Amino acid sequence: MRRGVTRESQSNQSYPTGTGYIIIPSGVDRDSYVESCYRKERVAVQMDDGMGVLQNCFISQSAIQLIKFPETYAELGSCVAFIFDRFKSQPIIIDVLSKMNETQLIQENSFKKLVRSKTGAVTIEGKGKDGNLFINVESDFEDGGNIFVTLRGKDNKSKFNVKCFGNISLYSEGDTSLETLKTAKITCNYIDGTEKKLASKIELTQDGFLYEDKNKNKIEIKDDIVNITPKKKFNIFSGKSPLVKGDELAAQLAKVTGRINGMMDVFKSAPSGSIATYATAITAGLGAITNIEDFSNINSDKSFTD
Repeated sequence: MRRGVTRESQSNQSYPTGTGYIIIPSGVDRDSYVESCYRKERVAVQMDDGMGVLQNCFISQSAIQLIKFPETYAELGSCVAFIFDRFKSQPIIIDVLSKMNETQLIQENSFKKLVRSKTGAVTIEGKGKDGNLFINVESDFEDGGNIFVTLRGKDNKSKFNVKCFGNISLYSEGDTSLETLKTAKITCNYIDGTEKKLASKIELTQDGFLYEDKNKNKIEIKDDIVNITPKKKFNIFSGKSPLVKGDELAAQLAKVTGRINGMMDVFKSAPSGSIATYATAITAGLGAITNIEDFSNINSDKSFTD
């Protein structure tokens, strides 16, 4: 039977597991050192119980996102747990622990991720018991405190779908804007039995604006034309008086003008003989003017103003 090749362990190797604290070595620039730690994924650890310092410790990808470096070399950072390689005595940090004076204050069936600095903080917290998710972003900088979401697919056909089976509330103390290179729609529906029907909608396109509702009211702006089509009544302000039909009013005023001109012609052309002859001519001339104006149909039935 063939046996495998084995290695002998070192007789003076360190304890296989342990705890310690993230530190900043003395005599180094803190910012440069911390940047190098994240780039190389190696850190320095002060072992617990005064057992010395471990330099260039390996640290797991998950643990390096949780640790907090101290501000100076005289302070201690996050508490960490590490293991040693059996043969090389190489320390590997596998997780981050809370110190005696620290707690995440989480509950059963919940999680919390907190990243904090002197000038800002980001918190993501989920509570399975209540079914709630909280995202909190804070910053001391004027251009900070932002959340960025970017979606990009082939031919710019990415989709961002949000479904809420309840209410949605948006609050802003600054400007709120929505921009698109195509069409923006806002649609309000209602349920009639088992069927979903349109209540009203607003549509913005590159050509203009469109509003429609279930009552067949319609407002459309396209190119340089604005069309307002009410089903029953269109009010400007309180709508106390009807608007005048322009074409109908012009036609009736033309009749008034024609009748006045006809009357003037009759008076001018009447004979200047006796009074009886003059009166007979006037009566006959005026009687021949039969195209009389009628203003009963000049008011609109749907458009009103003050």
